[in-house]
Amino acid sequence: KATATALVTELAGRFLLQRVSLGLRKGRRMEVAVLSHSARFKHESNLVQAIGAAMDEAGDQDRTIVYPPPDRDSTAITHAHRELAKRAGDGAVCTIPISEGGELVGALTLERDAEAPPAGAGLQQIEQLLAVVAPTLWLRHEQEKGLPAKAGQSLRGFFGRLFGPAHIRLKLGVLALALLCAFSWFATGDWRVTADAVIEGSVQRTIAAPIDGYIASADARPGDVVESGQLIGALDDSDLRLERLKWSTLRQQMVSELREARAKNDRAEVSIAVIEPRHSRRRPQPAAGHAGEAR
Repeated sequence: KATATALVTELAGRFLLQRVSLGLRKGRRMEVAVLSHSARFKHESNLVQAIGAAMDEAGDQDRTIVYPPPDRDSTAITHAHRELAKRAGDGAVCTIPISEGGELVGALTLERDAEAPPAGAGLQQIEQLLAVVAPTLWLRHEQEKGLPAKAGQSLRGFFGRLFGPAHIRLKLGVLALALLCAFSWFATGDWRVTADAVIEGSVQRTIAAPIDGYIASADARPGDVVESGQLIGALDDSDLRLERLKWSTLRQQMVSELREARAKNDRAEVSIAVIEPRHSRRRPQPAAGHAGEAR
């Protein structure tokens, strides 16, 4: 703002102008930024509003407007300039649009008390000066903007390119990114990991068998709910059955020998046959019934 104020004040003094105003485009309208010889002013005042209307008039026609027009055959619309000239006391008004990068960014309005408007060599010098100074002023103006304003401007530029007629690559890139985000959000699948694994219960119970052996049957599986006294599994009792058959056969043999000794009335043999079974009773005998079952 200080640089712009110094510029318009220097122009007013060098070219003998009553007032020089610099405006910047905000949205669709021009807003007066600085006035020559004025550090502060009210944007709501009628004079500032009239200067802004003259800037809008020149910006809409995208041409330099001079009032009174030097050429009577001019087709330029000068209604706002005529009103501004009357407010200044029937003076002369000239507005020069300022463009940067092919886009209208502002305007410079010159006012003079005399009826002769700024024209000829003086106007050309001002236009040439603006062509050199305007890019620097616009760059400093952009740098002085706050972070929210810069972010909003970047977003407007991005959406303008996105929904505009050109920039096909940008549109394709945004479309691909949107499809990727949608796929990542809605897609589901299984992730398979090849590795050895062991599944164990959080609660484990151990049942110790009374003897060593092999499991013949399992009536309950891991995870089943069992009750007290329920048969869970049975051990293979083939060895126990053979052992039982062996001792049963031996007993029958001893009984037969005892009967034979009594029949012969052989007391010595009878005594041997009676004593040996008594000693054999001390040996462990297999349990009757379900000897191999584990509960």
